Amino acid sequence: MNKIKCIFLDIDNTLTDSNQNISQQTSDYFSKINKDCLIILVTGRNNIYAIEKSKIANTSKIVIADNGAVIYDYGKNQVLYKNIFDKALINLIWDISQAYNIDCVFNSIYKRYRNNKYMNSRFLGQHTIGINNPNEIEDDITQIVIHSNNEDDYKKCMEELSQIDTIEVCNSGIESNGGYFADINIRGTSKGNAINKLFELFNIKKEESICFGDSRNDISMFQSCGIKVAMKNGTDEIKQQADYITEFSNDDNGVIKFLKKYLTIN
Repeated sequence: MNKIKCIFLDIDNTLTDSNQNISQQTSDYFSKINKDCLIILVTGRNNIYAIEKSKIANTSKIVIADNGAVIYDYGKNQVLYKNIFDKALINLIWDISQAYNIDCVFNSIYKRYRNNKYMNSRFLGQHTIGINNPNEIEDDITQIVIHSNNEDDYKKCMEELSQIDTIEVCNSGIESNGGYFADINIRGTSKGNAINKLFELFNIKKEESICFGDSRNDISMFQSCGIKVAMKNGTDEIKQQADYITEFSNDDNGVIKFLKKYLTIN
């Protein structure tokens, strides 16, 4: 396994343990090799979260966030790529979500906007702004995340949103608190498409890359990368797409132990 110029890493349950922590072993290892290759975090989460984890892990200062809607170089404060919602679409999704009492979070590159109706201490912070209507959003929106604790309302909202042909659900599921969520992106957005764009920007060949993931929204990343590694704790679906499966899980530094055993960097 040689000539690797780029390592792509999903964050949650891949790079991080089950408590969303990054081990000191991970940080120490990447600090040693990040000058020899690009190490890029790729996540369905927002850009702010991706940058935070990248700094802790000592990975390269480029992140792919919002399921591939953003490629951002935080070392240069430069947006390399973004796929954004137009104002009419934002208003439409807001109206549909309000009809079913659904919480919406609007991700931009630097901030998160949330309906004041749903704001509480858990979400207060310097990057989260409460709004009363979508006209208060001041930035380009790259992803919309909906949340609900009511399964019936969630399903009705999702059914109506599915009729909009310019958007798609890149990820969905049940949250740790038992609620339901879905990541809404512009159609055609994916981790894999963002990786292909990064290959073009940095003149990297597919076969010079390796990626790690654990779940369904990593499949497009696997399809774009040369070597595909599924986590031991990953789903059966992602394991079927993999060239390798880590011997150890995310709770036992599975990524780092795999790289130390197999990786040669030129």
